[in-house]
Amino acid sequence: MNHLFRHFPKVFLTEKAKQLDLAAVFFANKLSAPVLSKLAALAFAFGLSLLGTAASAQPRLDSTFTPTNMMSGDVSIYSMDITNVVGNPAQSGLGFQITLPSALGFVAVMTSNTCGGTLSLATAGGFNNQITLTGGSIANTVAGCSVRWGVTGTAPNTYNVLLANATVTGLVNNLNASLVINPYPMLSKSDNVTTVRPGGFGSFVLRISNTIGAPAWSGLGFSDQLPNWVTPGAAS
Repeated sequence: MNHLFRHFPKVFLTEKAKQLDLAAVFFANKLSAPVLSKLAALAFAFGLSLLGTAASAQPRLDSTFTPTNMMSGDVSIYSMDITNVVGNPAQSGLGFQITLPSALGFVAVMTSNTCGGTLSLATAGGFNNQITLTGGSIANTVAGCSVRWGVTGTAPNTYNVLLANATVTGLVNNLNASLVINPYPMLSKSDNVTTVRPGGFGSFVLRISNTIGAPAWSGLGFSDQLPNWVTPGAAS
């Protein structure tokens, strides 16, 4: 027993294993050989798992919309950003497939791509709402790369692009982006009478309505062509 205890620290107490709570070794001279052997095997296995975790670090995929709030039919730039790991080693074989909510779609022309590889658009429940990168790479000492592509939509709502919207290759999925699409203000017209006698008077109201949560507006205007037999009076 004493012989086994003397050699146990030399064999199993690697720098990683020393991080474990091995206070039980103090009582090793009271343990049977089989029990001590199992403790040693567990410590060694745990040390290997720690080393494996450090070695398997991968670049991270994030995304953002700019702007995050837009009007129906406008374009927001969707940025898919890959951040390299500590030390910025060269990376290759990177890829992702991101599917936007079906009410959103990528515009025809890409904005930019510094990740290399091959990019393609596809339809997955909506028009051009899926983007795929294969064979992406990051050069040695480079901190990361990005793909930027315009996104548009017409249906007012809040749209989220989260972890479930993507599959990745050689990357850690960290997607968490939101885009709000607001409707334009609405112009309505109503009158207080349905018939007017010749020479009589009537009135109508033109109303501009904004939606709850929509941004402030300025510079709004309209043109309303009246029949040529109507003479407008003073506005109020």
